[in-house]
Amino acid sequence: MRPLGFYTVGHEIGHWELHADAARSGTLKLFDGKRIWCRDGSAEPIERQAEVFSAALLIPRDVLLRALPRSAWHGWRVVYDLADDFAVNVTPMLLRLERLRWAHRDERGVPISGPPVAAGQGSLFEV
Repeated sequence: MRPLGFYTVGHEIGHWELHADAARSGTLKLFDGKRIWCRDGSAEPIERQAEVFSAALLIPRDVLLRALPRSAWHGWRVVYDLADDFAVNVTPMLLRLERLRWAHRDERGVPISGPPVAAGQGSLFEV
């Protein structure tokens, strides 16, 4: 059995901080001897909030900003390299970059630096 990674621990801390008021107050029993629910891959808002919390916890904005390439980039290599630098998986790294609007995905789903361009909006310098 593999030990929990930092991202998973951060995710669960996010749940505790954001969603566990009833458990902290003693009005909700966390372990009742029955099934423990796992929501891996869930689109529920509470799961997304815990993912964002963990990414922010493990990938501080100012440290990430210093680690970004100084020029525009396109492709997965930069995201994988940054993920390695911060000891996280590529998913939370891309989540953090997108949340900060320092990256987005192109029409093929490939990461590219900078915020997404709104539909119908072109570049000031397009030819």
